[in-house]
Amino acid sequence: MAQEVVGSILLACRSGRSNKEYLIEVLEDFDQNTAKQMVARYGPSGRLGGLKEYGSYSSNDANKLIESKLKKGYQIERVNGKPFTSGNYVEAIHLMNGQMRWGDISTAQPDLKFKPREVNVTFNVGQVAPVW
Repeated sequence: MAQEVVGSILLACRSGRSNKEYLIEVLEDFDQNTAKQMVARYGPSGRLGGLKEYGSYSSNDANKLIESKLKKGYQIERVNGKPFTSGNYVEAIHLMNGQMRWGDISTAQPDLKFKPREVNVTFNVGQVAPVW
């Protein structure tokens, strides 16, 4: 079986005329007992043609790589295929390698403590809707 992507972080640089992306992926071969591998795909937005292999995955190496990209003007756009708005790249790394859940990030919304109710509002003909 080929290696499968177990986590990813998409960084994008969209300043000025620049429109490029850098996708960091963590790969794992579940059939063989081998270490996770870290690779990066890069290129213009939507066409990630370049490939760079970093070897065995370590969160420390991922941390250094992301820090260097952030200093160059990149921003984290997606983690594991989902939009990422936290801005905390350490949380992004923890999400990518499975050490954290989406509900644990700093911008997560708390669980509702009450049941939402359906509300019906009706207006008379010619009545103007109030602005809340």
